[in-house]
Amino acid sequence: MARCHRPQPQHHRGASGRGQPCTASILEEVFYRAWLQTRLEVLYGRWPAIIAQALLFALMHSFHLNSDAPLTSLATIVAFQGVFGLMLGYLWARYRNIWMIFFIHTMTNLIPVPMLMALL
Repeated sequence: MARCHRPQPQHHRGASGRGQPCTASILEEVFYRAWLQTRLEVLYGRWPAIIAQALLFALMHSFHLNSDAPLTSLATIVAFQGVFGLMLGYLWARYRNIWMIFFIHTMTNLIPVPMLMALL
C-alpha cells in the first residue's frame, strides 16, 4: 500500500507517474484513517487510536532511511510523518470527512520538500 520513492529511469516516467500522489494519498487515508483508526477508536478510544495510527503511518515511511545516518533519518521521518499523521488523524476523528484529508494529503505530496525547507 505504501508508495515507493525510488528514482525511476527517465524513459519510464510519464502519464503513469502523474497520478501517484493521488493514488498513494487515497490508499493511505483509507487504510490508516478510515479503516485502522476507526477500529482502534472502538477498542481504545480517540487519542490512543490517533497516536497509534500516526506512529504506524510514520514507520511505514521508514524505507526513506538514509544509510549514512539511520537514527537521524528515522527521527526526522517519525517527527515529520508522525506529526502529519497526528494532524490527519485528528481531522478524521473530528470531521469523518475522507475527502478533506485526502485533499490535504494529496496537496502535501505535490509540494516539493526542498521548497518547504527553503521557507523555514
